[in-house]
Amino acid sequence: CRLGVGTPPEDGIAERNGRRFGPGAMLSSSTSTAVATSPKIKWLSRSVKFRWPEQISGLKVDGRSDLFSLGVVMFQLLTGSLPFLGENPAALMNQIMKVQHPNPKSINPKIITPLVTVVDRSLEKDREKRYQNAAQMRDHLREIRKMVNAVIAKKQSQSPGS
Repeated sequence: CRLGVGTPPEDGIAERNGRRFGPGAMLSSSTSTAVATSPKIKWLSRSVKFRWPEQISGLKVDGRSDLFSLGVVMFQLLTGSLPFLGENPAALMNQIMKVQHPNPKSINPKIITPLVTVVDRSLEKDREKRYQNAAQMRDHLREIRKMVNAVIAKKQSQSPGS
């Protein structure tokens, strides 16, 4: 084996008896048809969907990284689809790193613009442009809730029979 026990490979590839193992081996394999049905590929593909750009590029991660993943979850909850799609894990990671997610309103026009702002800010590729901590995101969501509650209360007070 090229690597010691418990030592992760830098490139995500371990070799034993001429066979390659690990995420790097799966992503760089030229036999994509053979490995596409592998349970490990399916697991990797599922887990990549919620990865953040700095994790993919090997940068230090922090709480802002988790807020990116939360943005992916919010996008999915609001639209019923994922913000980044790829035919394989490598294509998906490319989308996460380089492609702007679609406008959630283009998928679900009923989403209010302030929620789109939260999702967009959460899914910023540059973590300096994201919420800097969960409290900022929470406070923004609370402001939106107050705004929505005020609109509902106003409509209820204007309805006949009130």
